[in-house]
Amino acid sequence: MRGALLALVVTGLLLACSRPGTATPGAEPANAASPALPSASATPETPATATPAIPSGAAMRFEVLGQTGGEIGCVATQDHTVYLGIGPRLVALDVTDPAQPRLLGEMMPGTARITLLAVAGAYACVADVEGRVHVVAIGDAARLQRVASFAAPSPLHELALAGGRLYLASYAGVYIYDLRDPTHPPQVAFYDTPGQAERLLVSDGLAFVTVGAYSGYPFRGLHIVSVAEPGAPREVAVYGREPGDGGWSTVAAGLKGHYAYVTAGGGELRVLDVADPAHPVEVGTYPTGGQAFPLAATETRLTLAVDDGVLLFDVSDAARPRQVARLRLPSAGWLAAAAGDLAYTVERRPAGHEVGSGSYLSMLHIVDLAGARGPTETGRFDAVSPMGWSSNAQARQLVALGSRLYAAADAAGLRILDVADVARPRLAGVSAASGFFYDVAVTPADPATGRSYALVADGSLAQAEQPGLRLFDVTDPAKVASVGFYDSPGNAMGVAVAGHYAYLADGARGLRVVDIADPAQPVEVGACEWPGFAQRVALAGHYACVADAAEGLRIVDVADPAHPSEVAAFDDGDHATGIAMAGDVAYLATATGVRIVGLADAAQPVELARIPLPSPLKLAVSGTLLCVASDQTLRAYDVTDPAHPQEVASLALRDDRIEAVAVAGAEVYLAANRCGLWTLRLAGTS
Repeated sequence: MRGALLALVVTGLLLACSRPGTATPGAEPANAASPALPSASATPETPATATPAIPSGAAMRFEVLGQTGGEIGCVATQDHTVYLGIGPRLVALDVTDPAQPRLLGEMMPGTARITLLAVAGAYACVADVEGRVHVVAIGDAARLQRVASFAAPSPLHELALAGGRLYLASYAGVYIYDLRDPTHPPQVAFYDTPGQAERLLVSDGLAFVTVGAYSGYPFRGLHIVSVAEPGAPREVAVYGREPGDGGWSTVAAGLKGHYAYVTAGGGELRVLDVADPAHPVEVGTYPTGGQAFPLAATETRLTLAVDDGVLLFDVSDAARPRQVARLRLPSAGWLAAAAGDLAYTVERRPAGHEVGSGSYLSMLHIVDLAGARGPTETGRFDAVSPMGWSSNAQARQLVALGSRLYAAADAAGLRILDVADVARPRLAGVSAASGFFYDVAVTPADPATGRSYALVADGSLAQAEQPGLRLFDVTDPAKVASVGFYDSPGNAMGVAVAGHYAYLADGARGLRVVDIADPAQPVEVGACEWPGFAQRVALAGHYACVADAAEGLRIVDVADPAHPSEVAAFDDGDHATGIAMAGDVAYLATATGVRIVGLADAAQPVELARIPLPSPLKLAVSGTLLCVASDQTLRAYDVTDPAHPQEVASLALRDDRIEAVAVAGAEVYLAANRCGLWTLRLAGTS
């Protein structure tokens, strides 16, 4: 099965945790073009293989061709439609048949993750982590359209839409905007709260605002504000017991007649008679058995989210609510929304997984609360399936080849995506075997047999796992088959392939050369060891260039695969974690940035330039385009002259972490921890 296999160089690095960041909102024209996703009917397109040409001195930017998957950050309902903030996308689902939720439409109002969402009438308003508020027309759910965008004047806690006005609960207070002209919504008023405005409900000319604690104000009070004259909000009452009673965790879930329902942090539901808003009267308290979060109130039912599920009250007599059920939901996760007899839960992060861990809140469960045998899950919507990796995994490496994208997704194994339509990547195949997949290399189809193989560096650290090189037949991605395994003596971290030889960066055991002419029987034919920890490997001619965490760049001559020999090292004490090659130039990811090393004479590596950047770094190169991901920011460099790299574009994903990046001609693929998979292109390249 010896085939003339073309060389494929795979680069990358180990994941390191990031710290979420913040950004000062930037100015943007209200009617700036929205980065909407192409329509589902867009003509499929095979990723380009030509090297992009970067105009000298041109101002460029990353153009979003497609985005999919990500974390569900917020949920809102209206009639039979559910709206989700999934990563940076607003998604509309038809739940007329809860068992078969149907995607109606989706769009990206911006490029930052959506955190807050409010829906009323023909508009939805969303806020993102960059502090921008977007107004989206939802009259035609199949053609969601952003009509306005502006920077929030203060960090936000909640949004509310009522009576054609938008209310922003913020650190500073409550801002009110007039949406009668949604394309240019002016701020018409501001209500200055004594603490942070945390939650609010607006109904019938009254705003109920929970004000957070601050120095000298030791408990959360409920402020009742008249907004009947939107340009002149007027506080009419403040309701709260003495400090120390548990405070107020939320505001009213809803109003019925002249009654408002609120919950307190001490584990109580309280009913307020607000017939005279200036003199609210508490008419009843009812234990909730723990912290409760009000979700919805109708003429007959009040729905509260509690730690172990949902608490239902009969409010036919609004002044005397009666608990009728405490239900444990059949679906894992937090209760995000409720409407009528349906509740919507979003999967909780696995235990021990915090923000930045690689876990996704990706599955929406639809629960019928009125089932004869109790709450029953009737349907679900998987927001992350196109990405292909599960909630406790992350993309360690991406490799683009033709119309396929291969992901080494640690505990989730090998995942293959079809990216023929760059705007709509779809999961095409999954490996049955799994371990801790760090890196992947793919052989082109053999001219004689038509077969193609994916080689995966499995660096499993668990005692029950066996690290090494795994080979999969990926000729038909729908039928990925494990065909061979090489048990390496070290910890398999990186892999590259050329001809019928695989080159394995094997941790403390250096470089291993494996003959894969018979994929079912991979055999080690040579090795080169040195003190250190080999993490990634790339090929340049008959040299294997290894990024070693402790020893810098090691250059090994593999002209004779049975007798690999080190010919040079480039080490000035920097920590090397990843490598990419373009011709005889190596791009080395280190603890202090990118080191560009010329290998015209492999025995005498020469540093050509440095790009100072904070670690961790992920990098990929195609021709004269170098892409470097540093924590939350992707940067593009023109390396036509490697000694003088020029930054030409950047894209920041706030409050996120970039896990892997790949370049295939003009397309750039980026996997992010919370915002899913992106397909990008440098605007202006040809």
